[in-house]
Amino acid sequence: MRRLPLLLLLALLLSVRSARAREVDDDNFRSDVFRCEEAIGRLLECCPGFVAGVVHCTYLSEESTSGCDFSTTVTTEPAFGVDESLCILGSTCETLRDSGVCARAQVAAPYVSVSRSSIDSPEGWREPSSHEPVCP
Repeated sequence: MRRLPLLLLLALLLSVRSARAREVDDDNFRSDVFRCEEAIGRLLECCPGFVAGVVHCTYLSEESTSGCDFSTTVTTEPAFGVDESLCILGSTCETLRDSGVCARAQVAAPYVSVSRSSIDSPEGWREPSSHEPVCP
C-alpha cells in the first residue's frame, strides 16, 4: 500500500479545512469536526472520484425564541461522528473501497437534532436527520 508523504497529506487537509472555512461553524475546534476533516482527507486518498465539498464537517447550533421565553434549538453536527471518523482513519484503502464505505461516505449528511423547550416553542426550521454508520 502506497502512502502519500506526510507533507502532502497535511497540505491536503489544510486545503479541505480552508475550503470549508467560508461555511458557518460555531466551534471549529471540536474533536468531531477535526476527526471528520481528517477522515475526509483519508477518503480523498483512498476513494477514486470522492468529492469532499459535499460532505460537511461543521458544527452549528442555532436558537430561536418566541414569547414567554419558549425556545427551539437546532444543532447540526459533522456528517461523520468521532467513531465513524476513527474507523475510516484506521481502515486500509482497500477495505474502505471494498466494504462500501466510500459510497456511503459520499452521501453522508450532517446529523441534525431539534430541541424544543415547550410545544409552544417555534417550529424547527430543519428536520432532524441521521444516517446509518458510514464505517462499520
